[in-house]
Amino acid sequence: GRYESVTVCAVCGVEISREEVIVEKLPHKPLAAVIENYVKTTCYKEGTYDAVEYCSVCGEEVSRITVPIKKAPHTPGAGTEENRVESTCTKTGSYDTAVYCTVCKEELSRETKEIALKPHTPGKAAEENHVNPACTEDGGYDIVVRCTVCSKALSSTHTVLPQTGHTVGEPVEENRVEAKCTEDGGFDTAVYCAVCRAELTRAHTVLPQTGHTEGEPVEENHVSPACTEDGGYDTVVYCAACKTELSRTHTVLPQTGHTEAEAVEENRVEATCTEDGGYDSVVYCAVCKAELSRTPVVLPQTGHTEGEPVEENRVAPTCTEDGGYDSVVYCTLCKAELSRVHTLLPHPGHKLTPAQPEACIGNGPYVFDPLYFCETCGKLFLDADGKEPAPDYYLHLADALAAAKPGDTVQLLQDIEIPADLEIPEGVTVVRLEIADE
Repeated sequence: GRYESVTVCAVCGVEISREEVIVEKLPHKPLAAVIENYVKTTCYKEGTYDAVEYCSVCGEEVSRITVPIKKAPHTPGAGTEENRVESTCTKTGSYDTAVYCTVCKEELSRETKEIALKPHTPGKAAEENHVNPACTEDGGYDIVVRCTVCSKALSSTHTVLPQTGHTVGEPVEENRVEAKCTEDGGFDTAVYCAVCRAELTRAHTVLPQTGHTEGEPVEENHVSPACTEDGGYDTVVYCAACKTELSRTHTVLPQTGHTEAEAVEENRVEATCTEDGGYDSVVYCAVCKAELSRTPVVLPQTGHTEGEPVEENRVAPTCTEDGGYDSVVYCTLCKAELSRVHTLLPHPGHKLTPAQPEACIGNGPYVFDPLYFCETCGKLFLDADGKEPAPDYYLHLADALAAAKPGDTVQLLQDIEIPADLEIPEGVTVVRLEIADE
């Protein structure tokens, strides 16, 4: 709570001060706890309730505690059969007895019980494993009764079929080797069982050797006679049966000597203007190609043949220097130079006309009188005799700009307009020269 502490003048009753004083709260006086928010418990979920204390003075909630309530026990139902598997004659069956809670349906217990085997079901007796008897081995078969469900043999009785013995077949000839000229031959006579093919008997018969039989004589190793060497051949007799050589006789064919062929020309070198030529006349053997004779034949030199004169080394004359040309005669065959005559073309001198240059390169001194222009070589001169060149003066502005280098100044010596399409090189300055009247 709170109250105000006021000070008043004791004489005049005037309020001197006023101060609010805070009074601390009194503690609550809790009543006995009451139950609130009760949730009933089940077998599958816990229950709860709140234990709450209230103040007996102000009614304010002083404390609240949530208290858990344990789950209730399950309520078992009657047992039910599940997962039944019927038994057969070879495998037991089974089923489960399960108990569930009637409230929450939770499985409380499960017991698996076995179902006993069923008896076999005998079928009709049947013959199995039949083996026919052989010549030297018994055969037989089984009479078997099987279960019609699982096919298990319930009973089996074996019957023996006695062996039959061999059956003699027709004799056959084997391993025949024919007799040769110098070696015996022979063959086997064998008897087999007609059923199992087992060998019952074998007898060997010898075929005596036949001896050699001479064939017709044949010619071998024939070598035809050459010009300087004998030839020959062998006459040979072989056995007609085994091809063994029985006899060999050599016959000599005497050499024939050389046969001269027509002479042929070789190593021909044609004669030139200044050198002899020639060739070899050679005779060979027409059979063995051996060289029999070789005779040199000389072809005398022909001498030069003058061609038409031709002009060479022509140099046209300039304004100040002579020109000229050579008149040369060559041999038409070997191209050797036979004569050379030089003709002089004298220089004509400059063809000068007065001309006023448009521009110069540099900063003077300047020539204001007309210069002289050579119509032949295109050069400008300071004098009418063409002896003193004017190298920095140009008849046309375009020629001056073409000759100028970066940093040069081109002076206009006439009152002309610079064409718009005329390009001024980078770094070159063009100025107009102001000429005062004299």
